[in-house]
Amino acid sequence: MKTKSLFPFKFNKKKEKNINYSSFYYGSIGIYNIEPGSINKNQLRALRQAITKVLKRRGFMWFIVYPEIPLTSKPQSSRMGKGKGGIDTWVCNISPGTIFIEIQSFTKKIGTLSILSCIKRLPFRCGLVFSSTNETQFK
Repeated sequence: MKTKSLFPFKFNKKKEKNINYSSFYYGSIGIYNIEPGSINKNQLRALRQAITKVLKRRGFMWFIVYPEIPLTSKPQSSRMGKGKGGIDTWVCNISPGTIFIEIQSFTKKIGTLSILSCIKRLPFRCGLVFSSTNETQFK
């Protein structure tokens, strides 16, 4: 006779992709983080607005990260028990050394100004990085 297990179905675990996020794929200027952290969807929206405010259709931007991890929370006045709370926000965890925003602008000055306006809004320490292959494009 078969015994009932606690979890009768199989879990679909997240499969880690072996992608190197420490190099450029699209742009020539990027933001990389120095210490680990997480960004939620509202912070990513604020970064997008800050970049478009400075770029003004004089360049392109690519977000490499996407918030795919749900964070749950229960209401403040609820009692203990009665299951897990509903989904509150979506976040993405970023490990150190990853380039998570790339920008391609027509001038180097506009690209650096847009990135510096983003770094102020992030909850962890970040840095500015340039692509060595596209360095001649900004002359």
